[in-house]
Amino acid sequence: MRALLAFAAALVVGTLVALATKPAEAQVSTWSMASDKYSGEVPSMPFQTPSYAPTPPSAIQHHASTAYEGAARGYASLIRAYTEGQMSLAQARILFAEAHAREMRNEVIRTQTFLARKNALKEDFRQDQLRKWEWLDQARERREEREQTVLRSVYHVPSTQLNRLTGEITWPAALTAPQFESQRNDVQEIVSRLASHGAEYARQNSDEVAKAVEALRSAFRDNREPLGVEMRDYFECQSFLVGLKLEAQSWGIDEQLDMVASR
Repeated sequence: MRALLAFAAALVVGTLVALATKPAEAQVSTWSMASDKYSGEVPSMPFQTPSYAPTPPSAIQHHASTAYEGAARGYASLIRAYTEGQMSLAQARILFAEAHAREMRNEVIRTQTFLARKNALKEDFRQDQLRKWEWLDQARERREEREQTVLRSVYHVPSTQLNRLTGEITWPAALTAPQFESQRNDVQEIVSRLASHGAEYARQNSDEVAKAVEALRSAFRDNREPLGVEMRDYFECQSFLVGLKLEAQSWGIDEQLDMVASR
């Protein structure tokens, strides 16, 4: 239906164009010139051949000689305009699709950049935490070494009470009571093994040494009043047990340091 209406409109336009290209004044002047040319009268002025301006070839394309030709030209113009419009629309859609594709690529690049930066920050944070924990571990080890050195100097067990070659312990009088025999035997057994196995065994069994000595200290603390141990003797025995525990935990370290220094 739309095509039929368009064809009718083009037909009307073509008819009007054809009628407009043939004005009545041009026809009258043409007939008058022809009658003057073939009349028997002699013109008052010498005859001059009329000059006509040549019609450009493009003028024929814009004018129709018949109504049907005008309608056909109008319909062709309509089809050409519709085709050009569809081509422009297709090109616009292509450009829109290309712009959308580029926007998506830019979004992917932005996302990848964000993830890479996030991973880099996470890795930097992890490395910083590792360095922090390593520094704390080293500081803790240095502090423990200083504490061990200070404690060993304060709670030093003399060689008269501990034979470091055989591991034999000379107990203070207050610790020789029968109530502490079991705990004394445990400590003596561990220290004897330390003397025979050396520093490697001490590092692997430091917890066992500490537990045995602490068990003896606890038993001595609980039985101080029943045994009537004086406070001065009590503190001396406790200092001896603390020094014995520290000595057992660092067994053989001084000897190894002396060997390394002598090389």
